[in-house]
Amino acid sequence: MRHGFPTLLLAVLGSATLAQDAAAPFAVEPSVDVIELSADQALTLSFTDPFTELSMAQPEIADMSALSDRRIYLLGKTVGETTLTVIRGSGAVEAYDIHVITDLGPLLDFVEEALPEVTLTREGSDVFLAGCATGSHRQDVLAQTIAALKGDGYTVLANVEEC
Repeated sequence: MRHGFPTLLLAVLGSATLAQDAAAPFAVEPSVDVIELSADQALTLSFTDPFTELSMAQPEIADMSALSDRRIYLLGKTVGETTLTVIRGSGAVEAYDIHVITDLGPLLDFVEEALPEVTLTREGSDVFLAGCATGSHRQDVLAQTIAALKGDGYTVLANVEEC
């Protein structure tokens, strides 16, 4: 199900060069922004200056399409992280970290109820579980939770011990 497409206006930022040799024909540019969207969510990126080229590092995670020389349609496909590279008419290169996630709200509610001593946090496509779980039933619930997260494409780091 798709809802309205939010517009994200990104200001043109001066990118600092990480490493550049005066004789080198290129420069390595850092990412200028992180864009987070849900799987099956789309948004439109609007730029003040035109671009001439676009590239998505892993189109299986997120896809994009140029709507004009100043507007990009971005679609989250599956959980993960990738990079959108935008080359401006001036030759400037900008890289955007794209983080595609799923809504973990219902899972967070479940974990709070079923595993009250366990905390679940997410950063990009990484999920962290910490705390303790008492008894075989809660250990089974923990294993099923980890399996579900991995099945959704998350990297799961768990530090959960027996209480």
